Amino acid sequence: MTRERAQPGRTVREYGAAGDGSTDDTTSIQAAIDDGPGTVELPGGRYRVTEPLVVELEGTGPVSLVGTGTPTIEMVGSGPAVIVRGTHSGTASPDTVTSSVWSSERFPIIDGLEIVGCHAAADGLKITKTMQCTLSRLLVRETRHAIRLADRNRNVTVADCHLYDNRGKGLYLDEVDLHQINVHGCHVSYNDGGGIVAVDGAVRNLQVAACDIESNMAPGAPPTANLQIDMSRGSLREGAIVGCTLQHASDAADSANVRLSGHGPADSRKVGHFVVANNAMSDVRHNVHVEYGRGVVIQGNTLWKGFDHHVLVEESSNVVIGPNLLDRNPDYGPPDSSDGIVIRDSSEISVNGIHVNDATGGNAGVDLEQCDTYKVADATLVGCQGPAIRAVGCNRGMITDNLVAEVAGSDAPAIVVRDGSETLVGGNHATDGIEADSSAVLQGNHAG
Repeated sequence: MTRERAQPGRTVREYGAAGDGSTDDTTSIQAAIDDGPGTVELPGGRYRVTEPLVVELEGTGPVSLVGTGTPTIEMVGSGPAVIVRGTHSGTASPDTVTSSVWSSERFPIIDGLEIVGCHAAADGLKITKTMQCTLSRLLVRETRHAIRLADRNRNVTVADCHLYDNRGKGLYLDEVDLHQINVHGCHVSYNDGGGIVAVDGAVRNLQVAACDIESNMAPGAPPTANLQIDMSRGSLREGAIVGCTLQHASDAADSANVRLSGHGPADSRKVGHFVVANNAMSDVRHNVHVEYGRGVVIQGNTLWKGFDHHVLVEESSNVVIGPNLLDRNPDYGPPDSSDGIVIRDSSEISVNGIHVNDATGGNAGVDLEQCDTYKVADATLVGCQGPAIRAVGCNRGMITDNLVAEVAGSDAPAIVVRDGSETLVGGNHATDGIEADSSAVLQGNHAG
């Protein structure tokens, strides 16, 4: 039952916390949290904590944990430094939220704290069964996982946070049933297990905007990504990553900036209705990697230094790759990244209005293999060392109205089509020529 005692603002110093970096302040801070609804302030200082501080919302009522003067919590024990635990079992719909959740548990706030892990198994925060939890202005570093969302949550906001230099994941959606999460204005970098990572569970409405997400992959560690969606047993749909910078992990095996991965070839429906738009991405093996997905839009991005691929799509359907710039300013070396688009074993694919410059190593600018029902149109491809567009084993396609600039010293044809069926190749300006077998119909091309 929620206590009626209300303290609009109280500091942990009133409960005996020293904040001197050597005293164990766990009991004092926990007493301040347990003392009913209101704001618990941590003034500037270093607060040594040996076990998790638990905000048990059903018992305390609405409690906010707020730092003033950028205080530091040093977690010297195992587990999360802070746990926020509610009881919400409904959805995001207002009529499923009980009166006790509205009165006692809604809108818990953690704000203005630094959390430092001083134990090999220390985490930053764990959030479970909350309604409208808001995490803001946090610096979490040297922990295992910085922020972990588990079990069930609704309407989560993570804003203006620094999740930096952690051994595991930055923002970890761990088999969570979660609808409506907004991640905005955050700096997520140098987290060895991935930047923003969702593993299994059921996630809907994931919005990531205006963040800097960099170097979230450790050399020699298992492959991961700056934004990693791994739904081999779960589902993630309805989301977007917009207006972010994602880069740096060129020496990490199979690294990616954005990786969306669904169940497998037998069921590609569990990851999708997702937009990757207006981002700047570079310096990884794959800038965008989609496997076993359905309903993905990739557009408006500036991509460079995709050392294996700019975009790799595998065993997916209903994918739109719309206007993107795939280029590298000469000021950015080395000059040997592949920088192309590869689409394999996929169907219902549209590639429209892309600009590709300098796909190297003999790779095609746009390379389709074993695809069905596809279109490549209105593209500008400059300096591709291999064919600019290649379609092998593909059926029911159109390659139309593309401009392919000649590559000095290259004897590769501009467009190659073979071993498929029902492909129209028309209206292209391809001065390096077109190589096509009987599976293609050529119409109105300007070819050398």
